[in-house]
Amino acid sequence: MLSAGFTVIQSHVNHGVIKRLIASLFFYRLIDQAIKCHAKFSPGGLVDAEYLVQGLQITYGHLDASLRQPGTREVMQALAAMKIIP
Repeated sequence: MLSAGFTVIQSHVNHGVIKRLIASLFFYRLIDQAIKCHAKFSPGGLVDAEYLVQGLQITYGHLDASLRQPGTREVMQALAAMKIIP
């Protein structure tokens, strides 16, 4: 179908799902604006800590097998035992 020079492609889109996704995004934006500090994503939050630990794992992982594991808390304890972090 042509409309004003544009091709319109009809597809099977579940508009109810799209409306729910938009509503949830709007809801989370409101929450993020209401709560100025987000424990995970604010500066100095969990994401920053995880990135720091991952960087230290890359840097010092060859020294000790205890640094080559997926648990952030356990790796932080191993880094502290090695006196890499306080």
